[in-house]
Amino acid sequence: MQAIILAAGEGSRLRPLTQNRPKALLPVAGKPILGHVIASLHAAEVHDIIVVVGYRSEMVMRYLAQYNDIKVVHQKTQLGTADAVAAALPFVTGDLLILPGDNYISVSSIMDLMHHTNAILVTRSKDSTQYGILTIKEEQIVAIHEKPKHATSMTISCGAYHISHDLCALIPSYGYDITDFLEATLSHVPFTAVYTSEWGDAIWPWHLLGLNDLLLSQIIAVKNGQISSHAVIEGAVYLEPGVKIGPYTHIRGPVYIGHDVTLASHISIGSGCSIGARSYISPFTSVSNSLMMEDVIISEQCCISDSVIGENVRMGASVRMVEGIGALKMPQGELVDTQFGVIVGAGTHIGSCSTLSHTIIGAEADLGIGLNLSSCIIENQVQVR
Repeated sequence: MQAIILAAGEGSRLRPLTQNRPKALLPVAGKPILGHVIASLHAAEVHDIIVVVGYRSEMVMRYLAQYNDIKVVHQKTQLGTADAVAAALPFVTGDLLILPGDNYISVSSIMDLMHHTNAILVTRSKDSTQYGILTIKEEQIVAIHEKPKHATSMTISCGAYHISHDLCALIPSYGYDITDFLEATLSHVPFTAVYTSEWGDAIWPWHLLGLNDLLLSQIIAVKNGQISSHAVIEGAVYLEPGVKIGPYTHIRGPVYIGHDVTLASHISIGSGCSIGARSYISPFTSVSNSLMMEDVIISEQCCISDSVIGENVRMGASVRMVEGIGALKMPQGELVDTQFGVIVGAGTHIGSCSTLSHTIIGAEADLGIGLNLSSCIIENQVQVR
């Protein structure tokens, strides 16, 4: 069985987090989303893998260099999923799995999909207007409607397919997206609905917290590094090599902590946290239900919850990031109901004694001391005083 992983897109709705890396390389629970997809394929004994790259392709190729069973092909212009498959078709020799490189799909879901030729992985979703909506009769898919404004069904396509070799060549014939091919084909070719509950996606930045929770629920306890005898570690906590944990620091799993992270004394790390490599957290700070990328420095007496923090962020002392609820008008023009703390783009500096809630901060922004911000969006490279 061959597999194509589609990893050419940017993930523009996830900005500012995708400002300098594609969505497929966003780290969740200690590994890029693409890495979780590859791990699931390997566990399902699929080792003939083609990855289609495009946006920031050099970064994706650099990450993929660690694998010896992956062929990389380029989608020159990101026109759509069918066009991405077309780039890989010269290397397809049989039945095909097509998977998104920026969604999590479990091993068991992939194996179930492999057992049904001409099949679509489906799930039930509360937010059905962001996906292809399916009409299903007796486990057969009879219609698909891409991102309708008013959904008539809560069953959606996960964007993962098993397609027979004879149909593969037809995928680019009907338009730029795979859904164009499906809309033209479902009337005369039966496709099976393969249900899963082990799938996750992130449309908006705060959705990464739910994806992080899903993947953290699967980690096991591994202890590496230097751990103070006065530190307390409970539950499934994965510590990479080089971690340093100071006295009277308390970690409650599930938690992932990347290599060479330093947690000073008197720190509380609550469940649902992932902390990226080489980050430093100063004393008397608490972090809960948050995802932190690489090389973040947090000063003393900060309180961070329900937030996603990009790489190389610097945070002054006594900063509070707390959850807020409400509608935000996103830069794309959409009004979206949201619930999160703070989203922070890469390279941003946040001044001491600031309280932030329900706010998105762009990359390389500079926030002054003592700010109180709620329910707002700050653009890249902006100074706020």
